[in-house]
Amino acid sequence: MENDLEQEIHNLAYHIWQSAGNEVGRALDFWLMAERMVIELAADSARLANTTATSAWEATTNWPSA
Repeated sequence: MENDLEQEIHNLAYHIWQSAGNEVGRALDFWLMAERMVIELAADSARLANTTATSAWEATTNWPSA
């Protein structure tokens, strides 16, 4: 899984580098930018999955009326 994450960061950093006009000497900047974006996306996906799972569980649980 770590290799998949690293490959995703690599691919995104490459696209960012291309979008920036193939600037030389900014590899670390592009890598860190891509890393931040991938980690934020993964965190957002995890939060969404957790919210969806919680909602599904709550919908199937018979809670007593207040």
